[in-house]
Amino acid sequence: MNISQNLLIEGWRGINHSYAMINQYQIRELLKNNKFKIYFKDVPYFDPEWNKKNNSSGLKDFEEKISKLTQPSNKLKIDILYRISFPYRMYGGNANKIFVFGTSEYQNIDNMIYQGKELSEKYINKSVKVITPSNWSKMGFVKGGFKENDVIVIPCGVDLKIFKPINKEKKIKIRKKININNDHFVFLNVSAMTWNKGINKLLVAFSEIKRKYSFAKLILKDQSNLYKETAKNYISITKKKFPNLLTDEVLSNIIVISKNLTLKELSELYGSCDAYVSSYRAEGFNMPPLEAAACGIPTILTSGGSTDDYYDPSFVLKIEGTKKTLNDGKNYIEPDLESLISNMSNLIEKRNSLLKKNKAISFIEKTLEENPNSKKNKTKHTQVKQQYDSNERKINQDLLLE
Repeated sequence: MNISQNLLIEGWRGINHSYAMINQYQIRELLKNNKFKIYFKDVPYFDPEWNKKNNSSGLKDFEEKISKLTQPSNKLKIDILYRISFPYRMYGGNANKIFVFGTSEYQNIDNMIYQGKELSEKYINKSVKVITPSNWSKMGFVKGGFKENDVIVIPCGVDLKIFKPINKEKKIKIRKKININNDHFVFLNVSAMTWNKGINKLLVAFSEIKRKYSFAKLILKDQSNLYKETAKNYISITKKKFPNLLTDEVLSNIIVISKNLTLKELSELYGSCDAYVSSYRAEGFNMPPLEAAACGIPTILTSGGSTDDYYDPSFVLKIEGTKKTLNDGKNYIEPDLESLISNMSNLIEKRNSLLKKNKAISFIEKTLEENPNSKKNKTKHTQVKQQYDSNERKINQDLLLE
């Protein structure tokens, strides 16, 4: 098949920032399509300290192909120009079509446009169209001056070859490495330690959960390699505000992971936990909950924001939220603390109920084995084993289903 269009991508690659990751996944799929000849122009990272060594994307099997993409000659006619970096470069260019990827976490794009505070300063070429991953984010660009038809919602996807459930033996092995046994109920959050992620609300909720369930644990995987702020520091700040809640007993059951993980390690971390919690206030999309769901664990998410686009009752419990606006016009959702605590508690109770059934079945099975040659007991043993396996699947996959 003849190549019909020249595609130039101006953006980030080689690091684990969400924009670079999205870009690299997209390139991987585009390279499978012979309709495009792909060129690449590197744009400086938002933080000059970001680098491929300390902020590896984890796509080692594919990075070599991406690195071989080069800039086009000045004489080459570009059919499609696609920009994916921050701040957003909304100006025109030498191409028939121009697309800019962006997110507006707070439904506000002030101070997010390259070399200009407001959209009108740089939105010169009317052929520029925006690609954004959620309807929540889209409204920010519309509010900023774009026509609704010029903002296209394309959700992010998950690589199911990377993010997938792990077996019971692997789960036990991974948990053992971080001093977690099979009786613990482990909540997980993977995010930057910033206000919009709602980590302070999660910490307060976990302190209440811990008082009721001694076996509860919380893992915080921060992104300090990108944003400097560590989970340990964030916990310390939150403790000063809520000293009576974040006691030493509560803090001793919070595990912090700050090191950079490969995608395989991240996938296994998801799969080794019992639930993912994101009590966020503002997100452009929020990829980790989808990755967690792909790894077979239920998620608890703030209602009313970007994640409503992929809400599914088979793997999501909603935290009630209230839409609010800051003084600078930024919108966010304030998650309800009681709703968050209730959802966390409900998942633990469901797991406990299923575990109790399995313990009862195990006792019956042991009793039946005392007389294994009995035809009646053989039949009963088969029935018990089937029920045991059914309960095990429910524990691992169907915690959210009524």
